[in-house]
Amino acid sequence: MRRAITAGLALAALLLISAPAGAATAGPEIAQFDPDTGRWHMRDAVGATHTFYYGVPGDVPLLGDWDCDGDDTVGMYRPSNGFVYLRNTNTGGVADINFFYGVAGDVPLAGDWNGDGCDTLAIYRSGRVFVRNTLGTGVADYDFYFGVPGDRPFAGDFDGDGTTTVGLYRTTSGFAYLRQSNSSGIADAEFFFGTPSDRILVGDWDRNGTETVGIFRPDETRFYLSNTNATVEADRDFRFGETHFIPTAGRLGLGAAPPSAHAGAALWSDPATWGGSVPVAGETVTIPAGTAVRLDVSPPALSGLRVDGTLVFDRRNLSLTTDWLVVTGYLQIGTAGEPFEQQATITLTGSPTEDVMGMGARVFGVMGGGLVDMHGSTDVTWTRLVATAAEGATSITVQQPVGWQPGDQIVIASTDFDYEQAEQRTITSVDGT
Repeated sequence: MRRAITAGLALAALLLISAPAGAATAGPEIAQFDPDTGRWHMRDAVGATHTFYYGVPGDVPLLGDWDCDGDDTVGMYRPSNGFVYLRNTNTGGVADINFFYGVAGDVPLAGDWNGDGCDTLAIYRSGRVFVRNTLGTGVADYDFYFGVPGDRPFAGDFDGDGTTTVGLYRTTSGFAYLRQSNSSGIADAEFFFGTPSDRILVGDWDRNGTETVGIFRPDETRFYLSNTNATVEADRDFRFGETHFIPTAGRLGLGAAPPSAHAGAALWSDPATWGGSVPVAGETVTIPAGTAVRLDVSPPALSGLRVDGTLVFDRRNLSLTTDWLVVTGYLQIGTAGEPFEQQATITLTGSPTEDVMGMGARVFGVMGGGLVDMHGSTDVTWTRLVATAAEGATSITVQQPVGWQPGDQIVIASTDFDYEQAEQRTITSVDGT
């Protein structure tokens, strides 16, 4: 769970937390290919879905940076004729690049095998890997042995050095095996992961430069993503796609657009968003998974709000009043690149005796892989005291310069686990900066 509330953002409830702007990051970008129809479904960093047709039933989906521009785009391997068809944009259309590659039974892998910033293709053939560093028909630049027949290959930059290497999932043992170099040898890392029916994918889920393994579990239509290559609980999980879809991931170039320009989000004020009528006062509202809504008005006070999909604040002064707010999807106010400069106020008004999902009253809960991503002014919004503030103190001294002005409100946090010891105060004067 991550929370970041910065200058220009106010939360009026049992909890007020401040953190530097940019403390949270956008969510992972996932793509699913429907092999029955040739349709792609791409989930962008704020949870909205973009769809288009590329390929035909039976094609094997690929994602790679074919033109070296930093964005991964679609490609298809067609087992029926042995050709690869690559696009330089994530849209429908004819291939920008196509060539013959491999033989029947080969498994294609996309990656930057030499660290030059461009993705090309390798093939996995019964425990042997053939790598080409250019896109086109030709013999491999080199090959090596890794794994045994029956292993499921995948590729990623597992150590963050800028070069793609190969990993394997062995269904007979449930183990994943990773190499850190493109050469024959034993695994540099191995760990138990997933179940035989899971579908493996690789991505840089936390944007730290290192790619890690995730799974799509078809019987749940749910992704489980881990930020470390080890046997650990998933750092994030969410539902997306259908049982028969084929998953992949990358930097899709869809971006987390500023709320005022986010093309994938429906307007809160539009009755069509809600099936005919906008939510009214006292209503409990759910934004379902796979749906993105832009909050373009201050709605009437709600009895509750659950965000399983995406809720994006428009760039205007907005107030959201609700008895409780639970996020299992994505809540965004501003972006790191374009901070929210207006006033966003979330007020929790539930009865003190209410118990929301066993968590008590006036809950602002983030769970099940949910993400709250808030970016406001880059001014200093939190700091530490130079010395303890005694009971009844009317002045404090802080460790670093701040931009607080008379009339601003601050919170002095509790020093133990009792959040009720946090105190809200109003600045009356500032001595120094």
